Amino acid sequence: MRSRRVGPCWCVPRWPWLCALAAGGLTGPSRAVPTARFDELPPAPPAPPPAQSEPASVSPAPAPPAPPARPPRDTAPPVPAARASGECLPSALRLIARARQHEARADAAFAIRAYTDAVQVDPGCGEAWLGLARARERSGDRVEAEALYGRAARIRGAAPDALGARGLLRWGEARHEEALADLGAAYELSGAERWRRELVSRYVERRLWVAALALWRRRLAAVEPGSAEHTEASIQVQALTLLSGELDPVRDPTAPRWERRAMARIAARTATPLTNRR
Repeated sequence: MRSRRVGPCWCVPRWPWLCALAAGGLTGPSRAVPTARFDELPPAPPAPPPAQSEPASVSPAPAPPAPPARPPRDTAPPVPAARASGECLPSALRLIARARQHEARADAAFAIRAYTDAVQVDPGCGEAWLGLARARERSGDRVEAEALYGRAARIRGAAPDALGARGLLRWGEARHEEALADLGAAYELSGAERWRRELVSRYVERRLWVAALALWRRRLAAVEPGSAEHTEASIQVQALTLLSGELDPVRDPTAPRWERRAMARIAARTATPLTNRR
C-alpha cells in the first residue's frame, strides 16, 4: 500500500501502525524490566496486633424489689373458739328442733333425715351428731350408730356424751373392755356424776371391786362432810373394802412400804362412819 503525503504529515494506514506500535511496545527497548524477583524482596514488617479494647465496666442492674411476703396458707380455715366447743349454728339448731318433733311423733325416718341435714349444714355441731347417732341406735343400726358416736367424740363439747353413749352401746354387745375404756374416758373428760355411776356399776357387775372402790374414794373426798352424798360414799367405801379384801392396795397397815401404810391410814380414816369419829 502506498502512502501519500498530504501537507506536512504523512498519512499512513491506521492498522499497520497500530500493529507495529503493539509489537514495539511489547518487545522494544522501552519495555519495563523488573529489577528483582518477588521472592528476593525484603519481607514486609509484621502488622501490629489489633488493639484490644478493655471491656467497659458495667455496673450491675439493680435487682427488682422483692414481692411482699404472703401469709402462709393453712390447709383448713381456722375454727373459731366458740365453734371448737361444739356450739351449733342457728340453722342447725332449727333442724335439730324439727328432728326432735319427729322423734316425739315416733317418725324415726323423718328424724334421721332432719339430723342428717343438720350435720350437713353445720359439721361442727356436736349435738346434731349425737342426735343422729342416737336415732340410728334406736332404729337398730348399731354399727352406724357406733361410727357416728366416734365422729361426735372428735368435737370437744360433745366428746364426753359421745364416748359414754358409745361405751353403753359396746357394753350391750359384750365388748366390756372397750366399753369400760369409753366410760372411763367420758368420766375423766367431764367429771359428770352420771358417767361415774355408770362406770362404777359396770365395775361392780364385772366384780372389779378395787376399781369401784377407787372411784368411791374419790367421791368421798370430793363431797362435803355431813351431806347425804358423803354418807352414801362412806357406806360404799366400807362395803367395797370388805369385798376387795387383800386386793385393796391401801388396806394393810402393816405393809413394809411407807406409801402403802400412809394410804391405808388415809383410807381407814375416810371410811370410818361419822358416828364413830371423835
